[in-house]
Amino acid sequence: MQPDAALYSSDLRRTAQTAAAIGEQLDLQPIWLAELREKSYGAGEGKPDAWFRERFVPPPLDGERMDHDEGLEGAERKLQWARRVYAGMERILSDSPRQKVIVTHGGSATLVIARWIGMPLDALTHASFTVDSGSITRLVEDDYFHNRTVAHLNDTAHLGS
Repeated sequence: MQPDAALYSSDLRRTAQTAAAIGEQLDLQPIWLAELREKSYGAGEGKPDAWFRERFVPPPLDGERMDHDEGLEGAERKLQWARRVYAGMERILSDSPRQKVIVTHGGSATLVIARWIGMPLDALTHASFTVDSGSITRLVEDDYFHNRTVAHLNDTAHLGS
């Protein structure tokens, strides 16, 4: 990795382990950002799927989806989660290293990508980018027009079959 690079990661265990392994390979020390964590489901954290599904209230098809109460005590609403990840991305984007590696969770990856391409928060009501565990998404900004592109989404070729 070039010296003009930085590695950012959620500070939760699984992503921190992945970031540490990547950092070792790239000779980079991870910068831990709580803002990159996955959405908090409050009282639903760590509960069996059946417990969660009994209580979870999905967002409506139309209407208020970003500030919707999902019925789980202490859970972040989508708007809170999006604002948190966007704040983390503001920090990342304002840092000087040209090349940035971001290690985060599947749901939060949607928000990282959305912020990268400049999606306003209110456009996230139905947005989702599918990224599998261990996948690589490559985000590129061209040097001339400074347009931002999702060059590769959910690449898993490095994982084998």
